[in-house]
Amino acid sequence: MLYDHVEVEDGRILELHKCPFCYGHSLCNDLLYKGTKLNRYNIGFEDSLLNTYFLQNILNIKNVFFALDSYSGQKMVIKKLAHSSELDEFDQNEKMCVKNENSCLNKAIKLYGEIIKRKFNQKSFQTLSNFLGIDFGRCFSSRLIDLMYKGYFLTYSKSMENLEDFYDHNLALLTILKINPEPIVLQILPKKDGWPFPEFFGSCGRIIVESLEDKTIDQYYNSPFQMRIKIAKRLLEAIKELEYNKFDIGVYLLDLGLENISYDEQNDKIYFIDAENVFLVDKLKIKAEHGEDFENLLNSDFEECGQYGDCLSFNLDKMCESTQVDLNIYSGLVS
Repeated sequence: MLYDHVEVEDGRILELHKCPFCYGHSLCNDLLYKGTKLNRYNIGFEDSLLNTYFLQNILNIKNVFFALDSYSGQKMVIKKLAHSSELDEFDQNEKMCVKNENSCLNKAIKLYGEIIKRKFNQKSFQTLSNFLGIDFGRCFSSRLIDLMYKGYFLTYSKSMENLEDFYDHNLALLTILKINPEPIVLQILPKKDGWPFPEFFGSCGRIIVESLEDKTIDQYYNSPFQMRIKIAKRLLEAIKELEYNKFDIGVYLLDLGLENISYDEQNDKIYFIDAENVFLVDKLKIKAEHGEDFENLLNSDFEECGQYGDCLSFNLDKMCESTQVDLNIYSGLVS
C-alpha cells in the first residue's frame, strides 16, 4: 500500500546507486539487516497516516526523518543533508559538469586521482578544498584532518593504520564537504567528548544517522520566566565553550537560529542540532605559527540587511588567523 510504513532500506531513502558520490557505508549493515525502522517514531503522529515516508517526504522539505532502532530503542534522526532540489542539482552537475567545472568532483578525480587515493595531508586537503570551493576546509590543520579521519573510521569500527587505498573514503568525505559538512563536524567534535552536538551514528548511501535531541528552544517562548532565564544562561555557557575549550579549537556558528538549538531538560544541557554552517579553526596551529603568546581578536560587524532584517558579517580568512572571535557571543545575544 502507498501509505504503509517504509523501511530504511527502501531505495528512495538510501540511494546507494549514487555512490561513490555518497556519504559512506558504515551503517549499511545495521540498516539493511538489523531492523532499524523508519517512521516508527514521529513526534505526535506515531502509528498514524502522518507517520509514513510518503507524507513525511511531502511535508518535510528539509529531508529530515525520524527513526527508531528496534533493538536498542534509540530514537534517531535520518538526514539526507540537503533539499531534494539541491541534491538533484549536485548530481546533474557531476553528470554533466556544466555549471562550473572547477567545482566538479569528476574533474577533481581526473586531475588529482593519485592524491585522492592517499590519506590527505594539510597541503593535499587544501588543494582539493580550494579546487572544489569548499569553505569549510579553508584553514584546516593537520590536526583537524587527523580528527576528521579518526571520527570517520570510528563509525566503521576499524583502523586506518594499514589502509593503503583511501579512494572511496576520500570521495565520501569530499561529497559530504560539498553538500553539507555536518557529519564531519559531528565526528571531529563528538558528543562523547562533551561537545554540544548530537551523536553521529554513521552513514549509508545518501543518508546519515544521528541522535534525536530534545525540544528546540523556540518551543519555550511561553514557558515560565525562570525556565527561559535558565535556558538563556545555558545557551551562553555553551556558546562560550565553543570559543574557549581544552581542545583549542575555535568552533564558530555562522547561522545560529533558535530552531537549531535543542535543550535537554533532564540533563540541563544545550545542543546545536544543525551543524551545516559551522566553521572550525585550529588555535594551536595559529600559536605554532605566531608564538604561544600571540592573540588576535576579531570583532563581528553588524549590518542592516533590508527585508532580511539585521545581519552579522564575517570574514573566514580573518577567522583563520584569529585566536578569539566574538561571532558566537554576538549571535547568541541577538538570538
